[in-house]
Amino acid sequence: MEGLVLIPDVTTELPRWRCKVVVVKKLNTQESRRTPGKKYKPIILEDEAGNKVQAMLYDKDIDGTVDKRLEVSSTYIISNASVKAVVGFTNLPDPKYMNIWNITRSTMIQKLSPDEAIDISGHVQAHLSPFHHIFDYFLSRRPISIMAIVIYKLPRQIVVTKNGEQNVHDFVVMNEELKPIMLTLWGTFAVNQGVQLELQLRQGKFPIILAEGLNVNAFQGLSLSTLYNTSIEVDPVGHVAKVLNDWKDKNSELIYKEIVDKTYLDSLLALGDPIRQRKTCLSSVETGFEQKPIAWVRGKIRLLKRDGFDYYVGCNYCNKIVHSTEGLQLQCMNCGQTDGITVKRYKVDIEIFDNVGSVRATMFNHEVHRLLLLTSSNIPTCENDGAMLQQTLDNLGLVFALKKNTIFSEQSTNYTVACLCNDVQLDLADSNDGLFRQSLMLGNPTKRRLDFSQLSGDSVDDSQASSPPNDKGKKPKIG
Repeated sequence: MEGLVLIPDVTTELPRWRCKVVVVKKLNTQESRRTPGKKYKPIILEDEAGNKVQAMLYDKDIDGTVDKRLEVSSTYIISNASVKAVVGFTNLPDPKYMNIWNITRSTMIQKLSPDEAIDISGHVQAHLSPFHHIFDYFLSRRPISIMAIVIYKLPRQIVVTKNGEQNVHDFVVMNEELKPIMLTLWGTFAVNQGVQLELQLRQGKFPIILAEGLNVNAFQGLSLSTLYNTSIEVDPVGHVAKVLNDWKDKNSELIYKEIVDKTYLDSLLALGDPIRQRKTCLSSVETGFEQKPIAWVRGKIRLLKRDGFDYYVGCNYCNKIVHSTEGLQLQCMNCGQTDGITVKRYKVDIEIFDNVGSVRATMFNHEVHRLLLLTSSNIPTCENDGAMLQQTLDNLGLVFALKKNTIFSEQSTNYTVACLCNDVQLDLADSNDGLFRQSLMLGNPTKRRLDFSQLSGDSVDDSQASSPPNDKGKKPKIG
């Protein structure tokens, strides 16, 4: 096409121009911090040479005709948009091009046919990361981009922060690697993409998302969350999305099993590769935190209290304390769950020791139940129970991920156990990934103990064993 220029050629001094671009992504609407009440929506465009620019929609053009005209992955010729130079704007898609385009109803926007489109499918695949790289992004504190299947919605609706209540939606996402992880949508993502995803799940579908610029954090062991400049596209088009969608359609049974087993509860174990991680000696565990937020150690457990485990009564989802007795229906005012229940939440202080040193740490509810699963034990209720459990622990080598405690009290320990597993032989992990994954016993530990107890006739505290709503005899329809 004649008369077209590339993005770097478009400056504030160029009076008339035409540029062929493809819409790479559309970010969520934001409210201006400098001008309260004024809204803006960033849109990232890319030309045929791979140059990028951030275009902006404002106020009445958002969610209107202009917004709807610009579709993700579609190609256009845009003419004579208002060009504005920016200074000190650090989040531009191309730091060498310090201009933004303001697109209004007066901007000429011409959509091109698929034959004339700019193909960016290769770009999309190039910057997507596999799930087994998520832990590396956590260590490096870099944002990550993924293509994923949304398989389940968790009950949390709000988070109470110092600024008041914030809207959140928690989802479980996975891909063909079968290592689910929780994704938290904050703010506008919760009320926009979150509502859209929840609707599809209620219809029995498992939608696919393209999520770029996610934060990897240590919440619930390991999880993902949105940042202010994250972009999430629901039901994206392109080859990568089609391949994942085809895999989803052929593997509904596997997806359903991940939902029922709640393997997302152990995402740090599944994605952190604990056996292959370099271990820190317990005598110098502080050095493990010099460059990384988690220290991996191996050792054995010594219970500091053997006549029963301390616990409090709390929400069965967010773990917050509820001044009540266990077993009552709960509408939690901390997480917004409307059909919760009050349950026991265990907190156990332990000593982890090896041949040269020891540290004190705290295990919370999920890791307590994992320990009971690994030892085929029940909650000790007396000194004799505790002594028998300790005898088992004296012969059990374990691998731990430790986090430093950020809130201290006179009774607190310095570390929290983020996850734990059997210290299996490395050759097992290398030779048989399926058998190694089975040895980790991922998922809801109390449900696993209930399954075992049904075979043995033993009784188990089942306060943690509730199944997700999909686990009610009817499998979700795969769309």
